Amino acid sequence: MNMDADKEILNKKIDRDQLFNKILKFCAYQERSENDVIEKLKTFKLNASETGKILKRLKEEKFIDNQRFARIYTTGKLRHNKWGRIRIRYELKRKCINNDDIEQALDSIDEDEYSQTLIELIKKKKGSIRDRNPFILRNKIAQYLSSKGFENDLVWHMIKIIIP
Repeated sequence: MNMDADKEILNKKIDRDQLFNKILKFCAYQERSENDVIEKLKTFKLNASETGKILKRLKEEKFIDNQRFARIYTTGKLRHNKWGRIRIRYELKRKCINNDDIEQALDSIDEDEYSQTLIELIKKKKGSIRDRNPFILRNKIAQYLSSKGFENDLVWHMIKIIIP
C-alpha cells in the first residue's frame, strides 16, 4: 500500500516534469504572453496552484516576459502585417498586456519605419483602385488604412501629400 502511494507520487512528478518541458517548448518556439501560456495550461486541466507554480518558474527563468512580448509583437505586426498603432494596441489588450507595457512597446516603434509603411500602403492601395476621382480615391484609401489600425489624422496628412 505504501509502495503504491510512492509510485503515484513518482508518476505525478514525472508528469509534472513532462508537462513543464512541453510548456518550455511552447514558449521557446516563439515569444508568448503570460495569457497565451495560461490558455495553453488550461488545456491540461491543472488546478490554480499548479498553474501558478509553472507560471512563476517560467517568469523566474525568463521564458515569459510580457514587456518583451509586447515589443516583439509590435515590431512583428508592423513589419509583417502592416498594422497601425491602434490595431496593435487593441490586439495587445486582447492578450491581457498591461497598459504600461503596451505604451512602452508602441513608443519603441521607429517613426521613419512607421511613416514608410504608411506611404507604401497608400501607394499600393492607390494602384489597386480603379476609380480615378480624387475624392473617392482618397476616401477608399483612408478607409483601408483606418481598418489596418492607422491613426486618422496621420492617414489624411499622408494622403494629402501623396495624392494632391
